[in-house]
Amino acid sequence: MPKPSNSLLRCALLLTCRSAALKHITYLAAGLLIASCEQPNIEDQSPLDYPKTRTTDHVDTYFDKTVADPYRWLEDDRSEETGQWVFFKPGW
Repeated sequence: MPKPSNSLLRCALLLTCRSAALKHITYLAAGLLIASCEQPNIEDQSPLDYPKTRTTDHVDTYFDKTVADPYRWLEDDRSEETGQWVFFKPGW
């Protein structure tokens, strides 16, 4: 196998330095972009108005352990009640 020339080694080193510098510049630009984003003022926001959600007494048993699942009725995505709950719009 022939030994690489000095110019070839210098070129490889230069490309490596450029790609490392480009990576650092990219991280710096991303950091500056994130830091410049304006944070929302929480005091100006109205509280969220969630729909009233009924609960049931449904219980599942897994490996001799009982687990309450009061919102099981929401898993039926074809029921009209679930559809009304999903598309609830406060104040409409």
